[in-house]
Amino acid sequence: DWDNTNYLLCFGGGFIEAWRPTTRLLRAFGHMRRERPIRAKIVQIEPRLSITAAKADEWIPINPGTDAALALGIAHVIVKEELYDPAFVAERTFGFEDWVDEKTGKKHMGFKTLVLEQYLPKRVAEITGVPEDIIVRIAREFATTPPAIAAGERGASMQTNGVYNRMAIHALNALVGSLEVPGGVIVQHGPPLTKWPELIQDEIAKVGAKQPRIDYAGTKKYPLAGKVYQDMPEMILGEGPYPLDTLMLYYTNPMFSTPDVRRWEKAIEKIPFIVSFSPFLDETTAYADLILPAPTYLERWHDDVIYPSL
Repeated sequence: DWDNTNYLLCFGGGFIEAWRPTTRLLRAFGHMRRERPIRAKIVQIEPRLSITAAKADEWIPINPGTDAALALGIAHVIVKEELYDPAFVAERTFGFEDWVDEKTGKKHMGFKTLVLEQYLPKRVAEITGVPEDIIVRIAREFATTPPAIAAGERGASMQTNGVYNRMAIHALNALVGSLEVPGGVIVQHGPPLTKWPELIQDEIAKVGAKQPRIDYAGTKKYPLAGKVYQDMPEMILGEGPYPLDTLMLYYTNPMFSTPDVRRWEKAIEKIPFIVSFSPFLDETTAYADLILPAPTYLERWHDDVIYPSL
């Protein structure tokens, strides 16, 4: 809820230049800065002086990929100085205190113990490159200027530890009770579209559906992934659970749009049958055995669910 927040702690998000929906965020930025009795403070945390960092009240340079450490260092100060929202933490969260699994009897470290023991500001300063006094000050400001938002975007996500970065950043919102409140993080509900009819599979489809996904998305290997498109060449070249005999391409051109297209060249050579639904004879479609050109976006009707924040 950008329009009503008083403090934005932004980890690696190009709020002004590269965060969608761009027009909505530019309007929100103007509102936060000039159209309110209380001007919202924006603190930008990222390695480079981006446009957003230059326009923020404060830019905090950070070592790449260390966003989680900084977020947990901020949490350390908030917890230690008891600046968190005790009612929200008690009623709406799990795992803040140490806990024991009732089924196995195994003891688990809670969030409170974790940040107090392992993320002291002095240690976090060494990891992140952010001075200790700034960590303490930002933590106090964030916790005492409600409603506040801690937001992470691509800069924090696109690292090998991206999921952990985002979890640590979002934990700050729970810590100060900034979830589902005005000026905080509000979950946008999807439109009430009519559900698709139940899919009726024939015997061939049933057999195929029993196969694991070739990209391992949603499995133990990649439990939170919806798709692992970037690893498809390696999966096709032998790291996947089985060889592919057919590849269907729908509005996608990996021979142009992916880094190191030589990986895809090798993968495509191993696939016996390729079908492309591209409306254009692009680089990947040139390898297709069968082309079924679909209409361009200007020639077709479809539902388009809008981005959050609208």
